[in-house]
Amino acid sequence: MKLKLGTAIGLPVYMNTENQLNGSMAFFGVSGSGKTVLAQKVMTQIVSHGGTVVALDFHGNLTNDQIFEECKATINRFRNDVYADENGMPCDLFEALQLSNGRNETESEVIGSIVNTLGMAYGLGIQQKRALKTAVTTVFNDKEYVAKDISAIGEVLKKCDEPHAKSAYERMETLFDRNLFVSGDGMIIPNKINFIHLSCGMDTSLQDAAVGLLLAWFWRRGSAGLHRNNPIYVFVDECQNIRHGPKDALSMLLSEGRKMGINLLLATQDIKDCSPAIEARITQCAVMAYFKPKSDAIYRTAKMISPSEYKSWIPELEKLRRGEFIATGNLLVGNVEYDHPVRVTG
Repeated sequence: MKLKLGTAIGLPVYMNTENQLNGSMAFFGVSGSGKTVLAQKVMTQIVSHGGTVVALDFHGNLTNDQIFEECKATINRFRNDVYADENGMPCDLFEALQLSNGRNETESEVIGSIVNTLGMAYGLGIQQKRALKTAVTTVFNDKEYVAKDISAIGEVLKKCDEPHAKSAYERMETLFDRNLFVSGDGMIIPNKINFIHLSCGMDTSLQDAAVGLLLAWFWRRGSAGLHRNNPIYVFVDECQNIRHGPKDALSMLLSEGRKMGINLLLATQDIKDCSPAIEARITQCAVMAYFKPKSDAIYRTAKMISPSEYKSWIPELEKLRRGEFIATGNLLVGNVEYDHPVRVTG
């Protein structure tokens, strides 16, 4: 699959996913520079080639009125909208996944996966995870999740007198109160752009936790081998706002996602806004697109483009207009492999 990024020197510029160790891309630049437009163009190409996209929208940037006109027809044909409203989002956390070797997850594996997913999303400590595991086991054995979904875990934690259970509940309280994830299918439909809208009256802390939980759930699915033969692309705008930790899901997906068939499309204004863990791993993306940076980020952006020839890229960055960017990575210009930075017009 070749994904067209734009044109340079009169020739089309592609990312050739067939020749990449991974299919992840990173977009940098100030607000309004063209990052989201390029992401939308890439997403429409992915589904047009039969691929699957999950787009996490926690700023309202992917509502219908925010879709680039050129992309609207394709996006409307392939879109699947999931809203974090009072009905909750369909996410079968308690269902055993069928692993790539054909067997289903065991009961202990399902419980462990839920604990690890929530623990990763909320950065729980060892004792908090232990209390959470007890609560999840109780809910699983009593089948409370059938009627109460994820809020059932909160009820068990809330009733427990153990201090680590109470602290775990307090950290995840808004998740349980909103009953944000419910049993059901439809979160990820193959060959669709699955828009996950997280701006439905949610405060930023719950949004961040929801994104972390979703990324951790993708990690679980990837670990089960569900995307190995049918890769998915996950778009995360303003990725610097996601909760980071030593083993957060975004860092782990950047590092290991390619083995699982999970590719990332990440957008941020400045890599320095990301955590050190993300900053170190985001450079593993197959292609980087540098749009016009903030004035105080021009020097370090030029150094990222070319550490040895950064001085020549400073004026190029300063001249960039909306929709223009410098691309690096394993690119095709025309049909020729190109391993040098190139100025691209979207």
